[in-house]
Amino acid sequence: MRKIKKFLALGLCGLLAFSAVGCGGGEQNGGGTTGGGEKAVINIEGYEAGVNLNWLRDMAAEFANLNADRITDGKKGVEFDIVPISGLTSTNTMPSSNVHLYVHSGGSGDQAASGKSLANLGYTLNIDDIVTEKIDTRIDEEGNAVQYSIRDKFDKQYYNQMYCGEAPSAVGNGYKQCYGLPSYSVKYGLTLDAWNFKMYGLYLVDEEWAEANKVQYRNSIEKWETEFGSRWFIKQQSDGMSLPTGVKLSCGNDGVYGTWDDGQPTSIEELCILCSRSKYKGVAPFTTYDWDQTINPYRAMWASLGGYGGLHANFYFDSDGEKVEVVDFTKGGLNPGFTTEPMFSGEGLDKINDLYKPHTKEVVITWENGWQANDISSRYYALAFWHIASEMGWFADVASLPDRASQYNHTGMEERFLLNGSSSSHEKMAMLIEGDYWYNESKKAGGVDKFKGAANGFRVSFDNEDVYLTEPDVLWMSLPTQVYGTVSANTQQVNTEENPVDARYYNERAEFLGSSAPIVLNKNMEKKCSAEFIDLVKDFLQFCFTDDNLSYYVGSQGVTKAGMDFPIKDEHMANLSNFQKSHLKSYESSRKVSPAVYSVYQTTEMYSRGFITIDCYDDNTTNLYEAFRGTRYSEGSWALNVKPY
Repeated sequence: MRKIKKFLALGLCGLLAFSAVGCGGGEQNGGGTTGGGEKAVINIEGYEAGVNLNWLRDMAAEFANLNADRITDGKKGVEFDIVPISGLTSTNTMPSSNVHLYVHSGGSGDQAASGKSLANLGYTLNIDDIVTEKIDTRIDEEGNAVQYSIRDKFDKQYYNQMYCGEAPSAVGNGYKQCYGLPSYSVKYGLTLDAWNFKMYGLYLVDEEWAEANKVQYRNSIEKWETEFGSRWFIKQQSDGMSLPTGVKLSCGNDGVYGTWDDGQPTSIEELCILCSRSKYKGVAPFTTYDWDQTINPYRAMWASLGGYGGLHANFYFDSDGEKVEVVDFTKGGLNPGFTTEPMFSGEGLDKINDLYKPHTKEVVITWENGWQANDISSRYYALAFWHIASEMGWFADVASLPDRASQYNHTGMEERFLLNGSSSSHEKMAMLIEGDYWYNESKKAGGVDKFKGAANGFRVSFDNEDVYLTEPDVLWMSLPTQVYGTVSANTQQVNTEENPVDARYYNERAEFLGSSAPIVLNKNMEKKCSAEFIDLVKDFLQFCFTDDNLSYYVGSQGVTKAGMDFPIKDEHMANLSNFQKSHLKSYESSRKVSPAVYSVYQTTEMYSRGFITIDCYDDNTTNLYEAFRGTRYSEGSWALNVKPY
């Protein structure tokens, strides 16, 4: 092991003289015990909100146990002073701080600067040594043992942009030297209330099966006509606890029956039909505590509709060799780029009769024509859907809208969603607009416990297994992967080198996963602390990023690490709620793009001009087409001399 070699070489002679305040049990971060100065103390400051620090506390306890006899600066053993905070103080305090390790949040600005920007400021310690060392062994499909470093688990582009400085790694292979590791990953979208979906008949039935079995199952299924078209649905259930026996739900976006996304809409057309049915049944399709949050499912839908190539182009200005559909602005009359054919043309759609289908063409986007990335048609269709949702009144009475503010903050709205329909005072809602971390957030705030108190003892089914409803019956939602029609079964295949997936036919075929939130070591340890103590802190950070402990992190948090790929053990998945399992299944079955965000791009011309920002149409005074074209580059204005990487 690396640490054994280092400590045998260094020994203890001469090291005690370098121990200083803030290292090895001196002045602490606050609130912890030093064990009377008998143990080395690692000071940690960590963000604790939507995700928590329980994983860190567990890792610290295990590391302390494994290193009970380790000598650091004459002190035997190690303990941790972990201070949780909900809003980080300025990173400018790092040079004078006694904190050794920071677990940052994922917001914007100085409070959540990326590992790269902190490295460029000179605030963080270089950790290239622990990141490039082989620390894990995996067995490949041929039965061969393959050695992995932390760096081997990363998406290279994301790693270089988010957590590294400018200097190349001594190990080579095009990687930069590392100054930080990811705290957590975030993805945005929708959560559905499976209880209400069953109670009010909102799950879609397989169309072919329904037509063949409509007489036999007439008491369990029904064809529903709406202004957007018709589909087969399950009938309303008596208690919302189970699906009708024998009914075959639609296959969902993954094209496979019997999985977590069965019965969920696979096109914008189907989602509109579902929302129309939901409203008719007295269940508000959507809720949100802040109208600005609609930007998150908007860009998630943009990703699912546009595919891997389209999403990659929007963040890296090339589609990675894939053809993507873009709006052809050379066609059209008074409204260039668009036809005169309505997007939807059913009866009663006067409020959205100004939505038209675009003229399109397919292109492979490269850096030379990267200006076309903003013209991708999936961005228009995603924008159009949320315009439809607003115009059709598909938001809950308690939801925040452009013309009204919600009386609830994020945790309050999460609680309302969990308890919705449970009494006359709780409005019924079908889908919540939030990130995948919200369940942890609600557990901490108490919303999950309130639900458990009301529902303990009931039974529901998930992935064909009956379980007691000791947790909220909510699931992550698989977003539409096409504009019209229905995804057919078995159109998707496992994505391998031998059998690459057509991005247009993939379960949530693309997700953007990432966070600027870094875990970093304070560079001032080089002045304040001994080399032996620095090795101790580095060893702990490396320990947290072994395969086993990354898997444990997922089992503890219900979210994964940004830009990283590692195996998740069944024993850790078993610890999670059905909701957390469902969004991790979505993660496993999707192609990912891990965009660099926030401070990485803030100095580039593209960012300042809004090219990669995601502008959401959010009021009734903005023309939808102008909103779509608002940040559009043209061939003549494309800045060829400004590359984002």
